[in-house]
Amino acid sequence: MAGTLIQCKFSRPLIKRPEQLAVPLSADITALRDRTLGELTLAHDYYSDTKIAWDITRNAIAAGHQFSVRNLITGTVTSQWELESKIRGYVAEQLTEATFQQFIASFRSRPTYRRP
Repeated sequence: MAGTLIQCKFSRPLIKRPEQLAVPLSADITALRDRTLGELTLAHDYYSDTKIAWDITRNAIAAGHQFSVRNLITGTVTSQWELESKIRGYVAEQLTEATFQQFIASFRSRPTYRRP
């Protein structure tokens, strides 16, 4: 049996020219800067908004409002007085640590995907 020849035609080249593949370094730096600043902004907004929400809760408790919160997953019920005693630790420790971790994650090395 003689060898079979296969001929393929493509509507456009499969491999782009080098000048089409290269993305200027300045564009990569700008994209990285914009993404990082956006992530830092979101992390700080999370910190500020959460701290304000806890301040509002603390003020409501101080004004004499009574309530309880039920965690639907665990079934735990927390009164306003129990919640008030947790607020300081939530803001000073857990919120601060979570925000710090978000800041650090913004600077972690990530693969850079080039635009085609």
